[in-house]
Amino acid sequence: SFADFARRAWINDHLEDLLRAETALNFVVRCATVPTRIGTLTIEKGEILFLMLAEAYSLIDTNVSESEASELCRRHLVFGAGVHTCPGNYLARIILEEGLLAVGKELRAGAITGPVQKLASRQIRTFTALPVRLKKKDEPA
Repeated sequence: SFADFARRAWINDHLEDLLRAETALNFVVRCATVPTRIGTLTIEKGEILFLMLAEAYSLIDTNVSESEASELCRRHLVFGAGVHTCPGNYLARIILEEGLLAVGKELRAGAITGPVQKLASRQIRTFTALPVRLKKKDEPA
């Protein structure tokens, strides 16, 4: 509920889940710089990899415990990692946190009022239309 957004503690507990839930990119392309082995798969230096970010979070092994699955899901690559970490990741987190706080303080309800349309893109995940009706806290029900 929007009331949860007004509590910084709730946002801090759920921010990473919110970021992971709808990653902006379906995939990233990387070139292996050293030979690598993942399970039974060998990746040679120079091979091109398509890392399917959006799918990775839905492929958690169902044979792990709920707490292990939760921890695996919380580790995401929304902002990359290592030398590929997005330099704006801290700013993006602050903007999201402060935006959610503002929504929680000012709004009490919201509803989608029409068809939701997503951009037809193989790589970028975003909306082209998301019609909503928001109700302020001081607005009559």
